[in-house]
Amino acid sequence: NLFNAVAYERTERNCSLMPPYLPSTAVNTTLQLQELRERMLPLKISAYIIPGTDAHLSEYIAPRDARMAFMTGFTGSAGTILSSSSSSSSS
Repeated sequence: NLFNAVAYERTERNCSLMPPYLPSTAVNTTLQLQELRERMLPLKISAYIIPGTDAHLSEYIAPRDARMAFMTGFTGSAGTILSSSSSSSSS
């Protein structure tokens, strides 16, 4: 069906495009992570944990407590970021 094929093309991300497709919600957090790593070096901190929670482990956190979203752009409901002096990973 031609209609289904056209609808499929609009909803599926084509990763072979150059430059690659980025959703409208994508946030470039390169500068935040770079600044964190620069601040870690003189203090000899090899890893920094950024929780996806607030100090009270609330189910819903206030925007001011959304450290994980600020540093990485991830706005999911659960997660923890481990940033090392050379790279970051999430879980």
